[in-house]
Amino acid sequence: MHFKKCIPSLIILFVFGFQSLQAQFLKKLAKKVEKTVEETVIRKIDEKAQKKTEKTLDTLLDTKVGSKKKNGKVGSQKEDSKLEEGSANNS
Repeated sequence: MHFKKCIPSLIILFVFGFQSLQAQFLKKLAKKVEKTVEETVIRKIDEKAQKKTEKTLDTLLDTKVGSKKKNGKVGSQKEDSKLEEGSANNS
C-alpha cells in the first residue's frame, strides 16, 4: 500500500526532472544555432567585401594598364609632369 502512494510522487519528480533536462538541452541547442548563424553571416559579409575589393582593384589595375597602352607609360599625367619638372631643374 505504501508503494502505491509513492508512485504519483515519483512520476511528478520524473516529469519535472525530464523537463529540466529538456530545457537545458534546448538552451544549448539554441546557443549552437545562434553561433552557427552568426558565423555564417560574418562569413557572407566577408565574402561580399572581398568580392567588392577585388572588383575595385581590378578596375584600378585595368585603368593603369589602359593608360600605359595609350601613353606607353604607367602612371598619371601629373606624375609625368612632375618628373619633367624635376629633370628640368636638375639641368
